[in-house]
Amino acid sequence: MVGIAVDFRDDVLKYADKMHIDYPLLIGEQDGLAAINAFGVDAAGFPFTVFTDTQGRIVTTHLGELHADEAKLILDTIREVNEGKLELGAAKKRLARES
Repeated sequence: MVGIAVDFRDDVLKYADKMHIDYPLLIGEQDGLAAINAFGVDAAGFPFTVFTDTQGRIVTTHLGELHADEAKLILDTIREVNEGKLELGAAKKRLARES
């Protein structure tokens, strides 16, 4: 997991400390926007989450606030893909139906 923040560095670091975020953060207006644009998302689309399997393949993306029930469904589906119980295409279809 990598967090992408398009905000002032000090503000992001304070927030990350407060929320106990321990994953890498890409902080910076241009770098952050470039990373988001690489996924074909408009810069106004925050928050934006990309979920991958252990092979680095994108399973799904989520635009907007992510709720616990949505995260559970996505992470459970990715777990099935990682364990070889579900093919990537079937996982994408399942998650597309549920969104």
